[in-house]
Amino acid sequence: GVSKKIAKQFNIPNSPGKNMWDTIIEKIAERMVEKNDDRIAEDEVIALVKNEYPSIDHSNLIKELERNLLIVKVPRYSREKNDYDGFDFRFPFQKFSDHLIGRYLFKRYEQEFGKANKNLQTAKKFFSKRRKLGKFLVNSWNRGIIEALSIQCPEHLKGCELVEVAPYLKGFQVAQEAFVESLIWRKPTGFSEDRKNTLAYINSEIIRTESGLYNLLNAFLTIASVPNHPFNADFLHKHLSRFSMPKRDSWWSTFLHYQYGEKGAIDSLIEWGWSDQDKSHINDESIRLCSVALCWFLSTPNRFLRDKATKALVALLTNRLSVVLELLKQFRDVNDPYVAERLYAVAYGCAIRSKNDKDGLKNLSHWVYNEIFKDGNPPVHILLRDYARGIIEVALNEKINISINRQKIEPPYVSDWPKRVPSEKSLKNKYYPKDFFQNKTEDRGFLDIWSSVMHNFGTLGDFGNYVINSAVSHWSGRRLNSKQKNRKKVFENFKKGLSKRQKILLEKATNPFYGVDLSSIL
Repeated sequence: GVSKKIAKQFNIPNSPGKNMWDTIIEKIAERMVEKNDDRIAEDEVIALVKNEYPSIDHSNLIKELERNLLIVKVPRYSREKNDYDGFDFRFPFQKFSDHLIGRYLFKRYEQEFGKANKNLQTAKKFFSKRRKLGKFLVNSWNRGIIEALSIQCPEHLKGCELVEVAPYLKGFQVAQEAFVESLIWRKPTGFSEDRKNTLAYINSEIIRTESGLYNLLNAFLTIASVPNHPFNADFLHKHLSRFSMPKRDSWWSTFLHYQYGEKGAIDSLIEWGWSDQDKSHINDESIRLCSVALCWFLSTPNRFLRDKATKALVALLTNRLSVVLELLKQFRDVNDPYVAERLYAVAYGCAIRSKNDKDGLKNLSHWVYNEIFKDGNPPVHILLRDYARGIIEVALNEKINISINRQKIEPPYVSDWPKRVPSEKSLKNKYYPKDFFQNKTEDRGFLDIWSSVMHNFGTLGDFGNYVINSAVSHWSGRRLNSKQKNRKKVFENFKKGLSKRQKILLEKATNPFYGVDLSSIL
């Protein structure tokens, strides 16, 4: 737009090779690469413009380029004179400058090897460390160029990464960070079909450090809702589902805990999902992908994050019951009870808030009945069963005709009691063995769990004391279907069966005033 306006003003052609981008802007980028600098002298710019357009007033054209922020003039400082020594021109925005230089480099690559011969082998020759370009990239100030090339290289070379064509950059932190950033900014088509080369670099370099892993996961969450992106939320879901719950928690839940509140991708997803911003124009697929990422937030033990993710999901999925049903199916075999429980809570909340969607409510409640209650053996999870029952109750209250057996959704449910309840002794042998401190670096988590739960073994046991005990301390020894016994009568019958000596001993044990003469004080 801006360049065409200027071209029209000065009668500059717009055809390839003659337009202002090819004749001025790209030539400036070329000189920057040749000089290994991000600016060129004012005299060089004047000479370049005069050479390309000798009949045009170069002063007015350069001023117009400045006025439209295509180039900017900056003072040049001379160390020898210890003063300013003329002016230079550079591109106004660093990212803009970096990508223009990257664009020029790939144009030169095509000129040298031909468009039809763009591949890993020719690219390695072009980016060779022995060439001027390789030396240019190794310089530390060229971070922005490396970031731009990390995006443009796979887009030009069918998914070949910059670190493949310039392997001397592979171990550089700058190149690693630029690679992770490029996952966000490059086109979804800028990856190889099988992504093997990209995944190989991730596994060999990026996830070797905690900061690298966290940057990568933040990048994945940033692109989570992009349909057809090879690293969107479906990729993340497939990857996380491969792990057992303990293995996954060891790195995923800790990432969620420590990154929550850092104003990164986690907070952005939650705040956007929970916001009142109108999202009706966003397609169901993007909403589903965003929801998949949020569902995996439900795995964290951090209840504040878990609660916010739950509320964000309800806000995001209200009046989208078809998407809710897709999520329930997608997470059907999830091996984390936290996720399953909260997902059914989300479905229940959405059902309550989406009563006008009769078809969606019918399909959802029918699927939930078949999945949870139909076989008469619902999951042994009180909250999940209650949320599932609530979804069906909403549909029934809305007079929606669903074919169910009402008795199967109502408690009590026929759940099997565990055949064997482990004793405290067996638990201690497994999780707090005598030789623990001889191998204290192994299975450290066992001790943490033991200390948190088993308060009656000399540990702090806050979770066991205040959460578990408070929930299970009021159990009765009476079976649910038995009659309530008269405790006084039971005690009287007990005493009748005692011998005279036993009755005296019982009196001594239970009567604090036994044998005391009270006549003097009464």
